This record gives sequence, C-alpha cells and structure tokens, in this order.
Amino acid sequence: MEPRSLRTHLTMDGKPKKGFTEKDAIYLCYRINTSQFSIHQMVAYKCASCGKFHIGHSGVILTDEKRNDYKNRIKKLKLYGIS
Repeated sequence: MEPRSLRTHLTMDGKPKKGFTEKDAIYLCYRINTSQFSIHQMVAYKCASCGKFHIGHSGVILTDEKRNDYKNRIKKLKLYGIS
C-alpha cells in the first residue's frame, strides 16, 4: 500500500477523514464490498498526512464474483477470530 496525496486526508467538505488501524480499515472495506448497494470497490490506504488508514473508492466496479470473494474472506477471518 502506497501513501496517497494529502488531499485524500480530507473529505469533500474539508474535514479530516476517520482514521483506522490497518486491520480495521481492511475489514471495513471487506464488509462494504459485500453489500449489493456498493458499486465501486473500497480499498484501505495509509495516509501520508496522519499516518492512519482511511478507506476510499478504487474505481473498480464490483461484480457478484468479487462480492462473493469478499464474503469468503470475511468467513476465513471469523474462523481465526478476526473481525
């Protein structure tokens, strides 16, 4: 994961985005990516400004196959007690 530019630290209205740990950001992306209402894939990235992790759209369109892959990833994480 490469840090993104400073502008991705702020929301469209200029407020700082919510920061997460890497594990929490990735898990949240997995959860969002399983939703039938999500169109674009969400990804976690490390912020160059604050050093925390944020989530954002990747521009990749989610397919049913990708959604199922994320559901399987969540199941595996739960097996290992990660959620």
